[in-house]
Amino acid sequence: MNVSTDPIMCAVEHLEQTLAERAGGQDTGWVERLDSSLADLRRAVRDRDASLDSDGRMLVDVESPLLPSPVMDRRTQELHDELDGILGEVASLRSEVRGAASFTPKLGAIHNRVSRLLENLRHYEREETAVVFEAVNRDIGGEN
Repeated sequence: MNVSTDPIMCAVEHLEQTLAERAGGQDTGWVERLDSSLADLRRAVRDRDASLDSDGRMLVDVESPLLPSPVMDRRTQELHDELDGILGEVASLRSEVRGAASFTPKLGAIHNRVSRLLENLRHYEREETAVVFEAVNRDIGGEN
């Protein structure tokens, strides 16, 4: 999926911009923008997670006698589990953000948690890409 059209990556970029605003000293309205960015991310992650839950649980649509396979089913389940963890962290962060208002020391801790969340999202995207490549490689006759 193209990075500019991938809803998760678009939400990640928006969240990164929001974090950069605070680093640049723009605290006014930052908590509200952060909550909005996290809400956008939640929607994108939930949509991706739902697509993994749909019938057939196909991450990539390739026709191959080797797919579906137990290996791909396991890898898809791992992606699903990782998204569940990310959704839990987003929910926890949103709850904390809503209670933070403008209490600066708490905002610093929230900023750090959001940075870790972004690292987790980048890890997820790398894993998802690896699974897609693996599925396509199986489809074109690669060894796995």
